[in-house]
Amino acid sequence: RRPPRSTPKPSSAASDVYKRQVFQLPYLSCHNLEVDELHVMHLGTTMYMLGAVLYMLCFHVLDGAPEDIMHGIWSDISEFYSKHKVQTQFSNLKIGSFHEPGQYPKLKGKGAEIKDVVAPLAHVWNAKTRGSTDSSHKWISKMLEHQLIAQRILHDYRDQTFLPVQSANDFAAAIAGVHHMWSLVANDSDKKGLNIWNTPTKLHYLHHLGEKAMFLNPRRGNTMVEETYMGVCKTVSYTHLRAHETKAN
Repeated sequence: RRPPRSTPKPSSAASDVYKRQVFQLPYLSCHNLEVDELHVMHLGTTMYMLGAVLYMLCFHVLDGAPEDIMHGIWSDISEFYSKHKVQTQFSNLKIGSFHEPGQYPKLKGKGAEIKDVVAPLAHVWNAKTRGSTDSSHKWISKMLEHQLIAQRILHDYRDQTFLPVQSANDFAAAIAGVHHMWSLVANDSDKKGLNIWNTPTKLHYLHHLGEKAMFLNPRRGNTMVEETYMGVCKTVSYTHLRAHETKAN
């Protein structure tokens, strides 16, 4: 026979008080969705964007074995990392980092790694497709350019609650540019019978990220690792639970 163990049981009285207090806070209800840079952009859309770019380079744009092409791309990215002293770097990138058979290409990694590899990969893409007459190659170059503009604005005003009006407009325009180029390359890919460019739900959220930038710096909605808020919800919830004994045979 096992000894009794304690498991949490909600305290209805404490829970009711907690709910009344929490849901009196502005915008905290099921009717409001706060989009944030990390989960909507870097881990929501950018990972698909960069996965598709890498897939196109390795399997459609450049000649040679995909593994050999990827090795060369990684060498170019590593060189860019060193030259520009990129803060957050991938330790390595291989075909398996973005490609799984039967699935849309998606670059795996942490948000900061994905964000900081956009510039190196844009540099590689532009170098490898220079002189190309394929319209989709130019659209992808423009997409990466818009992505970098959006990221640069958030970086430059990372400590401010509100973006300057012009910067907020520029951010929204950059996000709109990403959407426009994405739709062009995705449609082009579909016409060619290639399943390369996914259109995840986060693309819709990305639109709202751009539109809301006029009212609040998107960085204010971040949930980055090591933020003081991390784990707070779990702790607050736990303090409003009480234990009761359960018996196991």
